[in-house]
Formats: sequence, structure tokens, C-alpha cells
Amino acid sequence: MKLVVVESPAKAKTIEGYLGSGYKVLASYGHVRDLPRKDGSVRPDEDFAMDWELYGDKTKQMKAITDAAKASDGLILATDPDREGEAISWHVLEVLKKKKVLPQQVGRATFNAITKAAVTDAIAHPRELDHDLIDAYRARRALDYLVGFTLSPVLWRKLPGAKSAGRVQSVALRLVVEREREIEAFKPQEYWSLAAQMEHGGQGFTARLVRWRGTKIDRLTIGVEGDAMAAKADVEGGRFTVESVDVKPQRRNPPPPFTTSTLQQEAARKLGFSASHTMRVAQGLYEDGAITYMRTDGVQMDGSAISAARKAIADRYDGGYVPDKPRQYKTKAKNAQEAHEAIRPTDFSRDRAGNGDHGRLYDLIYKRALASQMESAALERTSVELVDGTGQHALRATGQVIKFPGFLALYTESRDDRGEDGDDDALLPILAAGDVPAKKSVDAEQHFTQPPPRYSEASLVKKLEELGIGRPSTYASTLQVLKDREYVRIEKNRFFAEESGRLVTGFLERFFARYVEYDFTANLEDQLDDISGGRAEWKHVLGDFWRDFKPMTEEVMQRQPSEVTAELDGFLAPYLFPEREDGSDPRACPRCDDGRLALRGGRFGAFVACSNYPECKYTRRFAQPGGEGEADSGPEELGKDPATGLTVEKKVGRFGPYIETGEGDAKKRASIPRDLPGGELTLESALQLLSLPREVGTHPETGKEIKAGIGRYGPFLLHDGKYTKLSSTAEVFEIGMNAAVVKIAEAPVGRGRGAREPLKVLGKHPRTEADIKLMDGRYGAYVTDGTTNATLPKSVDKDELTLEEAAQLIDERAAKGPAKKTRKAPAKKKAPAKKKPATKKAPAKKPATKKAAKPTSG
Repeated sequence: MKLVVVESPAKAKTIEGYLGSGYKVLASYGHVRDLPRKDGSVRPDEDFAMDWELYGDKTKQMKAITDAAKASDGLILATDPDREGEAISWHVLEVLKKKKVLPQQVGRATFNAITKAAVTDAIAHPRELDHDLIDAYRARRALDYLVGFTLSPVLWRKLPGAKSAGRVQSVALRLVVEREREIEAFKPQEYWSLAAQMEHGGQGFTARLVRWRGTKIDRLTIGVEGDAMAAKADVEGGRFTVESVDVKPQRRNPPPPFTTSTLQQEAARKLGFSASHTMRVAQGLYEDGAITYMRTDGVQMDGSAISAARKAIADRYDGGYVPDKPRQYKTKAKNAQEAHEAIRPTDFSRDRAGNGDHGRLYDLIYKRALASQMESAALERTSVELVDGTGQHALRATGQVIKFPGFLALYTESRDDRGEDGDDDALLPILAAGDVPAKKSVDAEQHFTQPPPRYSEASLVKKLEELGIGRPSTYASTLQVLKDREYVRIEKNRFFAEESGRLVTGFLERFFARYVEYDFTANLEDQLDDISGGRAEWKHVLGDFWRDFKPMTEEVMQRQPSEVTAELDGFLAPYLFPEREDGSDPRACPRCDDGRLALRGGRFGAFVACSNYPECKYTRRFAQPGGEGEADSGPEELGKDPATGLTVEKKVGRFGPYIETGEGDAKKRASIPRDLPGGELTLESALQLLSLPREVGTHPETGKEIKAGIGRYGPFLLHDGKYTKLSSTAEVFEIGMNAAVVKIAEAPVGRGRGAREPLKVLGKHPRTEADIKLMDGRYGAYVTDGTTNATLPKSVDKDELTLEEAAQLIDERAAKGPAKKTRKAPAKKKAPAKKKPATKKAPAKKPATKKAAKPTSG
């Protein structure tokens, strides 16, 4: 019997069915070893020696692989066909070597698609492990470890509130922060556009002003309303005749099949998927044998796949949609690794695969791959010039006609950000020189130039790829790390830099500028690629990096935190203290007469404070440059409580803004909710918050009191010791008895304090037919089928979780068996003391006088 090791249980099941009884296929469930998360796991002084340890949750699986290896006469390592797959195979090999159970025959098999033909062919022709790929993996892990475990302690000690820094993540974060700076520095410029609504032959069209009073009109030419109105009057008073009609044929070629990067981009645009969700769904499609391997830079397809695609096109459309020759693509991506095909269906006769997100992503991959082998689209672009009788004013209308759709009949590629204007897709009536279309109306529209858009996942991935930073297979995890560390937030599918992200980026730019430079990071990626290609030695690359990096971190570590803060104060001054329109000093304290503002470091992060502290306690958060918004964390008096005469103040603490009144033991506080009714905090709303919990009334059935309040988990009703969640803060103040009784009655009832209501019912488990529910637990989100609970990994977004993924998580958790509970051993009972035989009492001694203890030195 031969043992075959893959990384995925779904993949193992499929492959075992292909290979038959002479093979046993086991899954490693991904990586089995990693560097221990402690200092010293990579030792540069010992020629970059590295320690590896088995993941705690892989012990059971590796025991199964070890036991199977003992009974096998051959081992085939069939993990994924990339650097990470090669590394997993190497780790399994090393563990079996260490346990001295490695079979004599060992081979490495790779296949780009999980089909019977591809798998059996690869198993029949194994190769040796690719040690260049393994060295490249070790170099990346060592680099990431050394940066993380050397740079992060510097951040923790010199930049309070910072979490950690990574090699690629820090550069990706810099892109987000720099875009934020561009937006803040942007000054909008007013401009006006003029368009005439025309009609000819019963068909309307739009013509835009391109020449006015003999001057060519660009976008910003007309910048004030007065000029716009004058131009509008001239167009309204003119009689415009068609001077020329320019018709140009165009051809548009189809885009190539997907790579990892372009799949992530297009899935974000068309399907709204995050990069991590796209890769999880694609992994499922790959393991089901529906698509080829989804981590690739290549854009070419296998010759047999091209033939199958051309046949599918001919079956679906007429012969005009199949080009005379097969299309061949070559990647333009920097440092592309073209060992693999593009992402494509394994069978072009299969136009559907899976349901839900799996079906939607497969449809996208199928159409893109099929379209890549279709005929080009034939277009006709028409430009019509209209001139008035004076020749001083001209209008232009443009349109586009699709003469033959070609690949556009199946697939159109999306774009991230479209321009404001442009009528290229509009249809024009048939016009000829000398025609005088009817002018229906003239519109003058005011515009303002827009700042560059914030990055979406698609545009950020595209930018990283253009710069040669990171690799497509790592983009999903890179972006997820930025979210997990709360350096960025996502709003309306756009990246916003958080306060902590801006501060970390400023720190790295000031003290480690070289290591967040785009060219440096891209050059390092080139060196890592050279290692994987056998053109560089991995320890030499690490040595060159460490030789400069280590002394730099030591130099910064020796600086005093106050010195670091002062350097950052100067470096970030344009952001923290922007110039004021009135010309006043941006560092002047708004509370005292002569204080000056400067950056300070505190236990919970950086903030801006007055130089006259403690006499002046003015502070503001780092995130509020120029003192805008709710920046001032010093007390803000809201007024006097009419009932007590005590001052009510608004303050900002560690957990955000709150209200406080009273002194000593009588002091009362209340957090300010984000969804405050009315939007603004007033004395009246502050007193309402301080008065909570509110008595709603007495329950008509139980006779017990109902109260409404705001707690740690949001607004609630409290009745008979049980809590019922309310939907908003406004409900706390508005809900009446009838509505409260209904809410309590409809609340889920279960064991203990009340059963939690599921966040979502995902559907039936494919195997057990039990309902799978998504729940919000004490330690985070989890899924359950009523028997087994499986916690969602941090990399899984609960809002994007699919039924298939949830079922797999439950099955994997069930396979591990019930969680072991650790119980404390019962305390041993103390044996009763044995009684001594009675003796005569000795005469009592006088108590000894205690000597004074000698003081200890030190």
C-alpha cells in the first residue's frame, strides 16, 4: 500500500476515489509545523538556524499519518503545486524522518486540477521535492519572523498603543494612509460643463460644448458661474449645423483568463466578495474538481483546454464567434511565476458548479475563461462636430455602436472608478454634414473636482500587484491582518486609515523609511523569486537584510520614548497642526492663553496636549487634527442639573465619550451611545442617559417591574432577572408597556438566562439534514447543527459565510471528538492528628524577651 498525503480532507476524499484500494489518502489539514511564537525561533547568529514545532491541533492528524507511514511501502506527497504546498510536503517529510518511519520510496506529485486524468498521471510520474521552493519558503518565513519579532517590540516600547508591524502589511498600510493624506490635502476646484439636448429624426442625443468664443474648452476652462451663464446664452442663441461626422472602426480584444489577483479584483467588483472570501470559495471549487488551481500568476491555458473552450463557443454561438487561431496570452505582471495555468474550469461542457457563492464565482470564472478564446468585438465610434453660424462656438456628440459583439455577448470586464462624463456608449442618430438638429434645451452644470478615491479591495490588490509588493497568493491574508489589527476599517467597500494605522505608518516612515519604501519591498520580492528559481542562496539574502536591519532597530530602541514622540511631533506636524485659514498659530492651545500643543504618548496611545499641563488639561485625540470634531477630551460643561444643581460634564475616556455629574460616592456616569436620538448631545439628553434605567411599568401577568436601560451589550429590557435586547437607543426612552410586554413575550426562551437567537439560519446540513445556524457566542461567532459547535476562525467573515463552509467547519470539529475538559483533582482530606498520650504539664516558663530585628542592607 502507498500512502498519499494532501492538505485538505475534501481533496483526500476525491483523490482516494480516483486511486483505488492500493492507496491510502490522508489530509494534513494545511501546515503541520511553524516557527514557535517566541524569541529565538530564528537565530541569525547561528547561520539562520530555525526551530519548528508541531501545531497543537495537528497532533492527532500527524499520528494518523505516522501510523499509516509505518504500514506503507511508499509515500507520495501530493499537496498543492506552489511554494506553500511544497513547504507542507517538506514539513510532513521532516516529521516522518524525525520519527524514523519514513518509507524507502518517497515522491512528490503535483497536478493543476483535481480530475482523474490529472491525478493518476501525476501519481504515476512523481518527482523529488523542489528544494529551491522550500528555501524560498524558509526565507519568507524567516524574514517575516525577524521583522515581526524585532520591530514589534520597538513599537510596543516607543509607541504606546501600537500592536505590531509586518514586512508586507506595513507597506500595504502605507498605501492606504498615503491615499488618506492625498484626500485631506486635496482642494476642490469649481468648474462648469455645458451640454445641449438635441434631436434629429425623432432621436435625441447630447452634445457638449468644446469651443466657446474661439477658445478650446477643457474640463476646467469655465470656472465661474458668470462665464457658464454667458456660454449658455451663446449656445441658446446659436444655430448649430453638423460640420463633420467622423466614424472610426475599433476592435476590442477579450481579457485573458483569471489569475489570482484579477479574480480577487473582479469578484470584489461584480460579486462584492472580499479577497479572503474569494479565495475560500475558490478553494472549495478547486477541491471539488471544478476549476484549476486558484493560486497562479499565469494567464495561459493548456492546449487541450483551449480546444475544449473553442468547441464550447462553437456549440453555444455560431462559427463567427470562434477566432481563426487560438488566442495565446502572456502575462504583463511584474515577476510573474508562470508555472501554472490561469484559473479556468476543468470541463468547459460544465457551465454550472455548486450553489450560492460557489455557483456565482464559478460562473464568473467560466465566462471569463470562455470569453478569452472568443472573437474580438467590432465597434464603430462616431464623433459629430456641430458649429454655429459665427464659427466661434462648437458642440461635439460622441457615440459608440457595437457592429459585432464577439466576446461582449458573454462577458464585460468591470472597472473600479469610472469618469464623471463620457457618452461613448450613447447611440447617435444618423447624421450628415449640413444637417441642423433641433436644439431642445441647454444645461449648465456646476461641478467640483474630486479627490482620488479611497482604495477598494480590488484597487488595492491591483496597486500592490503593479508595484510588485507581496504575491497574489498572500494578498487576502495581508489585507485581513490590517483589518484584524484595526489599522484600517472598511466603509462602503473602501479602506479608511484608522488613528493607530496612521501613527504606525508615521513611525515607520520616520525611523524605518527604507523598509516601507515600495522599491525596496519590491526588490526584496525579486530576491525571494530568485531563490525559488535557484538563482540566489537564501541565507545570503537573509544575511544582507539582517546586516542593516538589526542595527537600525537597536538604534531606535536606545532612544527615549519622549525623544521618539518629539521626532514624530515634527514629522506629523502637517497632519496634526495644519495651517489655519485665518493665519493663526495652529499649535496655540484653544483653552489657555500661552500654551502650545504637541504630540504626547500615553498608556493607551498618542494624543495632543497643552504644554501648560497640569494647569491646563486640554487634550485631544491623535485622530482629530486641528481640533475638529469631538477632539477635546477635557471636560465640557453641558449645564446644571435642575433637580440637584450639580454640573453635568461631557468627558472622553479610554472607552470613548461619557457624561459625568456629582462628586465622590454620589458621582454618576453614563456612556454616550453612537445612535443618540437627535444626533447631538444636549443637557436634556445627558440627563436622560444619567437617569437610566427607566421604569417602564409593571408586567400585567407577573406583577414584576420592567426596566429599560443601556448596558455593555447595548439597549435592553430587564424583567424578572432576564434581559431582552432592544434595537436602538431611542427605544429605551420611547417604548411603552404594551410594546415592552410583546418584546418580552417574543424573546427566545431556553436554558439558563435565555437561549440566544441565531444570527442566521444558513440551511440544511448536506449529510445530516439538520439546520445549521450561525450564532453569536461569548467568545465570538460560531456555527452549530444542534449537536456540534464550531468556532469561526478569525480569517472567516461571518457575514460572508456560506452553507458549504459552515458544514465543513462542523464536520472538521466533529472529527476531532468532544472537547476535553480539565478538572481539578479533588483536594486530599487532611488526616486527623493523632492524639498524644496525656503527660504531666511542665511548669510554665517566663516568656522570652524578643530581640529587635537587624535591618537588612540594600
